[in-house]
This record gives sequence, structure tokens and C-alpha cells, in this order.
Amino acid sequence: MILEPIYEAEFSDASYGFRPGRSCHAALATLGQIIATKKVNWISDADIKGFF
Repeated sequence: MILEPIYEAEFSDASYGFRPGRSCHAALATLGQIIATKKVNWISDADIKGFF
């Protein structure tokens, strides 16, 4: 709670992971809007679960 106000301003608007007021549903909605309205050259899907 102490660090949140400091670092929240530094995060990219495209970052949704573990941020207050953001969810996976909002991330998917934003991604859908970007894909529908802008030229997209690549999309990366990563799951780090197997790494650990």
C-alpha cells in the first residue's frame, strides 16, 4: 500500500497484472479493441507456470 502510489504512475497503461481496479476481463476487452481497430503484427501468449 505504501509503494503503490509511487510505482503506479510508472506502469504502462497496457499493464494489467496485479494492479488495482484492473482485471483479466478488462485486459481481454482492451486486447479485443486493439486487434479490431489497429494493425497488429504479432501477439505473444506466455505461461510461466512450467518454468517453476
